[in-house]
Amino acid sequence: MNAPTTESSHSPFDPGETFARQYCRSRAIETEDYTETLFTEALYPHARLLRCVLPRRLFSADRIFVGAIGRIRRRREFNNLMLDFTEAYENHTWLRDTLHLRISVKRMHAIVWEIFAGARKPAPIHHPADTP
Repeated sequence: MNAPTTESSHSPFDPGETFARQYCRSRAIETEDYTETLFTEALYPHARLLRCVLPRRLFSADRIFVGAIGRIRRRREFNNLMLDFTEAYENHTWLRDTLHLRISVKRMHAIVWEIFAGARKPAPIHHPADTP
């Protein structure tokens, strides 16, 4: 007699896993590479090009945001983190707010949706901090 299987056939991810573990699996990367990989993926394109010549401290709020997202287990937990990130004092500088030298909240939202919901299109998100 065959032993029952505990593996779900409709989702490649365990709903109890953290976002970081699911993200690493989806991108086929080591867990040590999570922060830098997601950080780079979520940056505005021009910020990706300039990040090597800008002071690392400029992106400290972004890395904290990425770390916090890595610990969530449900997509709905992202909303509170997003609000905290967009309202943070560090994000309201000329370089970050006007020149968008930071993570794109829309891009991050799309990545979180992709990981937790599969390849379905993300629900639209409208936030003044991401309006160019």
